Amino acid sequence: MTATPRRAATFAAPFLCRCRAAIAGALCCATMASAQDVTLTSRDGLITLSGTMESYDGAYYRVKTSYGLLTLDGQGVRCTGPGCPDLTAYIPDLTIASPTGTARLWVTLIEAFAGRSGFTLQHVVQSDDAFQLIVTDPADGQVLARLGFALADSDQGLADLQSGKADLALSLQLLAGLPGSAEVIALDAAVPLVAQSNPMVAISLPDLAAVLAGQITNWQQLGAMDAPIVLHGLMPGAGLQRAVEARLGVTLAGTAIRHDSAEALADAVAADPWALAVTSLAELGNGKALGLSGPCAFAQSATAVSVKTGDYPLSLPLVLYAPSRPLPLVLRDLLAWIASPAAEPTVRAAGFVDLGTDRIGLAAQGDRLAHAITAAGDEVDLASLQTMVAALAGAERLTPTFRFLPGTGQLDPTSQGAVARLARDLEAGLLDGATLIFTGFSDGSGSASANLRLSQQRAERVRHAVLAAAPLLDRGRVALKAAAYGEALPIACDDTAVGSATNRRVELWLQGATDTPQSGN
Repeated sequence: MTATPRRAATFAAPFLCRCRAAIAGALCCATMASAQDVTLTSRDGLITLSGTMESYDGAYYRVKTSYGLLTLDGQGVRCTGPGCPDLTAYIPDLTIASPTGTARLWVTLIEAFAGRSGFTLQHVVQSDDAFQLIVTDPADGQVLARLGFALADSDQGLADLQSGKADLALSLQLLAGLPGSAEVIALDAAVPLVAQSNPMVAISLPDLAAVLAGQITNWQQLGAMDAPIVLHGLMPGAGLQRAVEARLGVTLAGTAIRHDSAEALADAVAADPWALAVTSLAELGNGKALGLSGPCAFAQSATAVSVKTGDYPLSLPLVLYAPSRPLPLVLRDLLAWIASPAAEPTVRAAGFVDLGTDRIGLAAQGDRLAHAITAAGDEVDLASLQTMVAALAGAERLTPTFRFLPGTGQLDPTSQGAVARLARDLEAGLLDGATLIFTGFSDGSGSASANLRLSQQRAERVRHAVLAAAPLLDRGRVALKAAAYGEALPIACDDTAVGSATNRRVELWLQGATDTPQSGN
């Protein structure tokens, strides 16, 4: 049977998912060969394709044909022949590689997803490092999916993803150049932790790095009591430990007391007035979190707002890496829900920071503005700061903040997600009548004039990225502008790489009436 070219052109997109146009054209014009072990027929019956079934993942058929190996959307075709899978018996058996400290987040998210979908969930503990969640439809008792979780360090998880042993991998680090996709699903932060009885309230990033590396060993060197610092940490392969060491450019000293879990680490630190560790914001236990301070920046504490903006220098993204191959439908549905605003309360309930938008009024930013005025010098004068404050008067800062991968003009995954969410809100009309100002800032390296130009370029780049992601936006309903102030408003010291990276940013400011929702943090 041969289809007419005009009719086939309307069908090629759903039927020949991920196929090249040349193959699609050949299928439209050629008479199909006699049936082999499967025959796939379009839902309207106008196109058929015969071949050998290679695999089926619950959503896509992979069929070896005379045109090569094709991937076809199962919802667009009917399958006949002895090689067709039993669709009612198919149960996706999936593996997610994840750092140990994120197990609670996964369980909480999947419980909420199952509950809203009317499914039941069975927990099966397989070992200390693995468990399984079995999703079942209670209406007929059919198992819909088996989701296995392998709790491993980030390197092992990503290696398993690349080798096909895992279907997804979660990491606390942004890594460039990996095949497939990367999406930030939540946020965490690395927080210096001491006992409640410890008099310290803040520590600078360089001092923290020196403590972790074993170069500072006494509290007196930090301006506190004369007592040895008892250093604690997680096991070398732990995702949080690796992320902290990568951010600060150090390796934890060999004298550190190691723990298998963040819970055990927090308990040990809380019981020892001389102890110090870096742990997750979600795992503070009974200890006391220290702020991050420095002579060139005001002290920053890890709060939901400072983590969302990335102003807290040790904010950490939870990055979900997915392979290039198609994922089963149940997993796609789960991930779509996790990426939606509906999942934000569940993320918070698990102790992590969601990606929802918060507003910060100009008056609420008095500390950093006062610091900027105090630090104003030859390169950034008081007049420049007055111009900035006047331009932002009456505006609110929104928490989405945009940063780029080191040494590139490419937005990091956290910022890419923020662009997509902002574009969605713009197209939905949630910002109608408002003016959005993409406001660029730089670190203090180089001349002030060069930094001003660079921050303007970054602001324009983000603005264009948002417009490109919102093709349905009526530009008459909302104004998008770019502004830049170079090194005028530092939020961290430039004496560390992480501090400089924190200062290089594009903030999002809002002027005018809007119905923009707030996450409530």
